[in-house]
Amino acid sequence: MSAEGASSWGSRMAVAAAALVFIGGMMYYYVKIAKPQKEIGRLKKTIETASDPWVKAQAIHELVEKKDLGSASILIHALNDEDAIVRRAAAAGLGMLGAKKGVEPLKGLLTDKAPKVRQGAVEALGLLKEQSALAPIVKMLKDKDKNVQRAAIFALQRIGDKSAVKPLKAFSKKQRDLDLKGAAEETITILETGKIQQRTP
Repeated sequence: MSAEGASSWGSRMAVAAAALVFIGGMMYYYVKIAKPQKEIGRLKKTIETASDPWVKAQAIHELVEKKDLGSASILIHALNDEDAIVRRAAAAGLGMLGAKKGVEPLKGLLTDKAPKVRQGAVEALGLLKEQSALAPIVKMLKDKDKNVQRAAIFALQRIGDKSAVKPLKAFSKKQRDLDLKGAAEETITILETGKIQQRTP
């Protein structure tokens, strides 16, 4: 092969390599950025417009799996949905996303008429380990629903503030439900010592 031919061949190879790099970059953009954003947009639209609460809740679950903190706003809006299923899903989603901007709206759900929604809000605040939610969560120990009370106990455990020990001891002392009493005592031990208490069978 002549020097001229070799040079031409080399030029063609360089162009081909550059084209492959460009195509690879476009594929990466589509797979990692454009396609996920398109899917996120579809899920947000479903949450906003679907009439079936179960469809909305599923869309919230899928949206949270994308781990896109930018989705927090749509979840906060969903906290006001007329259906408790959607409100509960949105609360859980904010907790799993670690969306601190959801703290105040979640506090507002602590007085929701649906026990499952109150429970979801407490659990989310616990996941967020939000110090400012400590006092509101302590109040949830007096909730009429046992699942909400249990959620409050473990939320206080997650937040990890020793100031919760005193109200937990008062709760445990008056508690007749052995499961709740045990959960409270376990949390007290963890907060006081950092060690998990071994329950007696």
